[in-house]
Amino acid sequence: MAGQGNAGDGGQREQESARRLGEVLLRTAGELGYHQTTVGDVLERSGESRERFYSCFSGREECFTAAYKWFAGDLAERMLAAGCKEATWCQGVGRALEVLLDFVAAEPAIASALTVEVRAVRSATVAHEEVLGRLAQAVDQARREPGARAWVPPRVAPLMVGAVESYLRTMLVLRESERAPDVLGDLVFHFVINYFGEEAAFEAMDSVKDR
Repeated sequence: MAGQGNAGDGGQREQESARRLGEVLLRTAGELGYHQTTVGDVLERSGESRERFYSCFSGREECFTAAYKWFAGDLAERMLAAGCKEATWCQGVGRALEVLLDFVAAEPAIASALTVEVRAVRSATVAHEEVLGRLAQAVDQARREPGARAWVPPRVAPLMVGAVESYLRTMLVLRESERAPDVLGDLVFHFVINYFGEEAAFEAMDSVKDR
């Protein structure tokens, strides 16, 4: 760790290095697979030294888990923030899904690490479940909206979030991430129909297709 005399600069430098190393590990794992990715691969691609890596992390798993928390946490925050800006839940879920799908199309390697390779890293799966839980809680807010089917059970929200994750995971494995934004209308339809019925679902789907 950095010496006390340079705690400010040293700490910032170490944080920047940690973030860079984490991003490179996610990208590389997304491309090659977590188990096929070595610390050496990360060092070669990042330009960081082995000493710097081990001053930031105890090993590959800790690096991946930290990077997962940074990137998945940031993505979840952006999705939730986009959704909260809209006037209704139906509009909000469309915006949140748009953020997610645009990310998948723009950053397929990182998206693959966050949805596919995360399951190979035991410590990261805990953080993964927490992120999915936060998103499910936001989805479940639909039951409090005027006109919603309040009788829909709370377990529907995590099932829907899990279904979207599974769908995107398949898309990423098949290397079809570029078409992720094209399924926005279909995903919005399936979210809305559960809570507001078919008519509202078609309206929501049509509204996002007009963007």
